[in-house]
Amino acid sequence: MNTKKIIMSCLMSVALLCFIWLKTKNNLVETDLTLLNIEALASPESGEGHTCLGTGSLDCPSGSKVAYIATPYSIIL
Repeated sequence: MNTKKIIMSCLMSVALLCFIWLKTKNNLVETDLTLLNIEALASPESGEGHTCLGTGSLDCPSGSKVAYIATPYSIIL
């Protein structure tokens, strides 16, 4: 009778630890989409504040083709 209680307690403990581990594992997801949303919220909506450098294939918001576009609060992924 005593061994059944010990075995049952061990099984319940393992089940509880697995449940807690799975719950905390899923809450720590930080995706690229989350980082892009943070960047979008931090950047100004007016289109100002960017710096276009060089000559290349990127479309600068001013309409010219540039090599680099630097914006404030830009997160590099």
